[in-house]
Order: sequence, then structure tokens, then C-alpha cells
Amino acid sequence: MEFKHRGRMVLVIVAACSLLLAPTACQTHPATQSRTHSRAHVASLHTPSAATSTVVTATIATPSSAPTSSAETTPGAPSSLPSAEPVAPLPNPIATLPQPTVGRMLARPRDLGVPILMYHVIAKAPPGASNPDLYVTPEEFVQQMTYLSKHGYHAVTLKQVYSYWHGKTTLPSKPVVLSFDDGDMPDFRIVAPLLKEVRWPGVLNLIVGSDKHPRMKKEVVRALIAEGWEIDSHTISHVEVPSLSDSQLRFQIGESRHRLQKWYGVPVDFFCYPYGRFNARSIAAVKAAGYLGATSTRGGLAKPREIWKMRRVRVSGGLSPTSFAKLIGDAH
Repeated sequence: MEFKHRGRMVLVIVAACSLLLAPTACQTHPATQSRTHSRAHVASLHTPSAATSTVVTATIATPSSAPTSSAETTPGAPSSLPSAEPVAPLPNPIATLPQPTVGRMLARPRDLGVPILMYHVIAKAPPGASNPDLYVTPEEFVQQMTYLSKHGYHAVTLKQVYSYWHGKTTLPSKPVVLSFDDGDMPDFRIVAPLLKEVRWPGVLNLIVGSDKHPRMKKEVVRALIAEGWEIDSHTISHVEVPSLSDSQLRFQIGESRHRLQKWYGVPVDFFCYPYGRFNARSIAAVKAAGYLGATSTRGGLAKPREIWKMRRVRVSGGLSPTSFAKLIGDAH
């Protein structure tokens, strides 16, 4: 169009924007929008089979409202995560979870005990599995997350719990930490898409491995970080730390933290003892490596007075919904 301004003709050309956003990009989760351009680099990533994408039927409650407090939403990915690094695309969820209702926020008591649920593999145990109790089926997991959401629980990270204990933040009235040990692909294929539905973070206690042979593909770990997951150390190679020499302790505990920090740009503030075993020397090594706390396999609620040997609630396979409800109730 044309118009005159102070005696001179000014031609204004209005050009259309050359950058067009695809509809799918507009629907991307906010924590991952800045990284969608890197997903072309992971075309070779294994795609879940049709069996893992089957929708699981679950009884779902209708939410009254969605969380609005920043303490109840998934923490964002750290700004230090390199945006140019490949991030795996998150699979579709196998079910729809109910949105948790908004509850009151807690500022006290600062010594509040918090349940840390301990999971290992979210999959059906294969025939002859040496530890079948470590396997929770996807159907059971959906039922358990549905129960937590319907009954007012909100998932938080260990760092949020730590900050609450130290008077730096509030927590939802019924906080729960969802921890997953070792680093298995169902954490990515099954768990992460489900938790994204309700904007809940998970806590991955990752066996680190080596640079060329990490336990979990790096682009997959980046995808979890992008969804707000907390990454903590579970040693380099999943060894019992009480029997290690001083140099081995520094390697398994200190070097594992350093590698995760270097690879992913995350703080790695907590350590998880393999097999739940620890002693005074291993606790001292965890402190010396700069962690803020550590988790064990002892049963019960995590409390600030046991920050270097926090208790967890083991979730075994085969639990009925009633048994899971009792497990959570007994933990409190």
C-alpha cells in the first residue's frame, strides 16, 4: 500500500513471513519446542513396536482443574543443555491419565516425610527372569499412576524435596517422587509419555557406562531432561560400593557424576546406592563428590535427617490396585 508522509511518498511493502510453523510444531510440549529441529538427527533411533503402542484401557477420573502452581508443574530443562545435540522424539502415550486436582501448598513442616517410589523395569517379565519382582507391567503402571492422580498426589523431583526441607520452596500437599533405577528403554517408551500427560517429572537413577557405550542412548536421556526429568547417578557399572577401594569409590561415585554433568549439563545432585548397600566409607565418598544426598532401598519415607541414606518404597510387580493403595498408605 502507499501513503504520503511529510510530502514524500513512502512505499511500504508488507511481506509475508517466510517461516511457517507446522501444526505439529505448535502442539509440541513447551519444554521441547526449542529442540525439535535436532530430531532429524535421530532417524536411526529404534521405534517402539506396535505392541508397545497398544492403548491400555483404564478407569479415569475427570479432573476438576489443572495445576497452576509452579511447584506443581514439571521443572524445565536446564539452560545448559546444548540445543544442537540430538534429542529423541517422545513416543505417544499408551493411555490417558487424569489431570491431578489442585491442592493446597505446604510450607511446613520442614521435616515432612516424602514417599519415593522405587521402580526398575516397566515391562512384562520375560520367561526365566532372575528377578521377576523388578518388572511392573505397563498396565499395572497405568493403574498406579491413575490412583496417584485421582487421590491428589503430585510427582516432584528429589531436588524439589531437598529445597523444601531447606526452606527454599513449597511442595504440593501430597508429594511423591517417582524414581526409576538403572536406565531401561521402557522409562522412555512407556513412562515418559505417560508422565508428560500430567506434567509430572521422573527421577532417573542412571547407570552411566562409558562415553562410547552409555547405558542409555544419550539422545534418549536428553529427551527425558527436556521433559523435566531429574538425572542422578547410580555408579558407572552398578557395583556394590561398600567393598570398593578408595580409588574405585572415587571412580564409581565421583566420576559417574562428572560424566553425567559433562554429557548433559545437569547438576546430578543425588546418588543412588546399587543394591541399596552402603557404609560409612561410601557415604563419605558421596559427600566428597559433591552430592546433596543419596537414596537406598530401605523401606519407608524419605526424611531430611537421613539425607545420605534416604528410604524408598519398593514397587514390585503383580500388585493389585488395592495392594498398591495399601503400600502408599502404609508408607505414610
